[in-house]
Amino acid sequence: MHPAFILPIWAVSFDLPAPKKRTIRAQLNKALPTFEDIDVFKIPLLHFTEDSLMRVQVQLCAIYPVYHTFEMFAQYLYPKLNKNLLFDFFYENAPLMRIFILKTLSEDNSIYFGNSKLHTLPAEIGALQELTSIDVRNSKIGEVPESFYNLKNLRGFYYEKCPFDENKKGKASIKKRMPILEASRIFKIALDQYYQGSYHNAKKIIEQVVMLYPADFEFWRWYGEIHRMAEEPATAMMGLEKALSMNPKDGFTWAKLAEIKCKLNLHDEALAMCETFLQNPAQFEQGWRDKSDILFVKGLALFWLKRYHESIAAYQKSNALRNYAGCWYNLACLYSKKGMKSDTLTHLRKTFEMDWENYHKFCLKDKDLSDFYEDVDFKELLQAFRKRT
Repeated sequence: MHPAFILPIWAVSFDLPAPKKRTIRAQLNKALPTFEDIDVFKIPLLHFTEDSLMRVQVQLCAIYPVYHTFEMFAQYLYPKLNKNLLFDFFYENAPLMRIFILKTLSEDNSIYFGNSKLHTLPAEIGALQELTSIDVRNSKIGEVPESFYNLKNLRGFYYEKCPFDENKKGKASIKKRMPILEASRIFKIALDQYYQGSYHNAKKIIEQVVMLYPADFEFWRWYGEIHRMAEEPATAMMGLEKALSMNPKDGFTWAKLAEIKCKLNLHDEALAMCETFLQNPAQFEQGWRDKSDILFVKGLALFWLKRYHESIAAYQKSNALRNYAGCWYNLACLYSKKGMKSDTLTHLRKTFEMDWENYHKFCLKDKDLSDFYEDVDFKELLQAFRKRT
């Protein structure tokens, strides 16, 4: 039983006149003898399995073909049902509605065939040019049609635990004709390694990705970001510049490239990039944190240019947009540079509250805080947080 079957059974009559409904009522009762003493028009689809629903439709189409066709069922009933479980039935019985059925099965430009007993991916799939992901895992699908190769926006094809996984020729063909799919597959592995902090492994994988498919903006953006975290700033800058040449409006890439320029001591260039962004925000495609990141990098560039007062203002604005341990820490360093002990310890305490494990590693080797190494209050602050761990 599936609670998705919430459409009243009278929907199969498609608003026929009352005499016709009485005829259909009798036919439904005949088709469903277990409910012969019940007005089936009042029975919700919750009471039917997929098998009984298919049986009702087959009998209605045979008994009353003038008003009932599989195409009509596909159009009016299929979208209300558990589309994945009943896909094969409607696909095979309503050939004129196949593109409609596929579009109904698609969600967010993705489509899942997990319960399908078809042996080949539907040829009509080529009509869904907006698709970015096709999942045939746990299905019986072992082949793809020629139209599959025309899906220009496709970025993911998932076929584990199904016959296609054993189709070496098919997989080789996809790798040759649609390298973006193989690149996307290993790209996900690179991101997994990145988020686990395995930057060296992620770096080697992302290098394979851009070799397989060098024409994708996102691949180059992450190529730059992964190399940035792997402490290879020159290579990171090359990747980010490549990405920016493909999409000059991307705020994330703009911010990361400015940060890399700081890393390479190109502080004036980094600051100029930040000002360009902040003065022309409408020219950029911004994510929820891009402006905060730009202000953070601005603060960093100003710090290295020893413009401490301006740097503090930039970090404070960044922190107001996104409460971030890195901002609190850098503000602590700035106040330390200005000899402001109380503000230094206040901001350092807030840093530890947000991310003790990472930032305590920097404290005793960061020259920006060296004036307080022997300070009693500084030592007590470190000791207090050590007791919490």
